[in-house]
Amino acid sequence: MYAYVNNVHVTLIGGSLGFISIYIVVWLIVKSQINHDIKEINQKLSAKKNEDD
Repeated sequence: MYAYVNNVHVTLIGGSLGFISIYIVVWLIVKSQINHDIKEINQKLSAKKNEDD
């Protein structure tokens, strides 16, 4: 509806590329955060294991 009212034409290829680009950026951010969390958890587990030894 917005596109029709404002005379904006989004092609399938342009829309798909935009979606894929945003998806990849979000995926990279989430993956980076997960990797950071995993490293932090592993460090805490290592520290805890070393305390118990």
